[in-house]
Amino acid sequence: MANFDDLPRRKVPAASPAPQNSRYPQFPDGIPRPLSPGELPSKYKPAERRVRVMIIALPIAIVTSWVLWNRLVKGEERKVLVRHASTTPPAMDSGSTGPTTA
Repeated sequence: MANFDDLPRRKVPAASPAPQNSRYPQFPDGIPRPLSPGELPSKYKPAERRVRVMIIALPIAIVTSWVLWNRLVKGEERKVLVRHASTTPPAMDSGSTGPTTA
């Protein structure tokens, strides 16, 4: 079995700090911080809107298609919501102000 201590070690060059740009804030180590949607330039607004719509709509469309496929092609029955008989509270007398205890 190979021992990793026997392998030659490579020197990894240190990352050069990113150029300072006031438009893109930096983390202390020089890595650019991602911008929030409010900080994006206006040219990215239509793309942001399309991505947001896809993130919301695609899961709904996929699940709906899958359920319809199962119903129409595979012949699964539609799920039916079972409703229990509703129990109505006893009618209150017009003279009483609340429930009475015996």
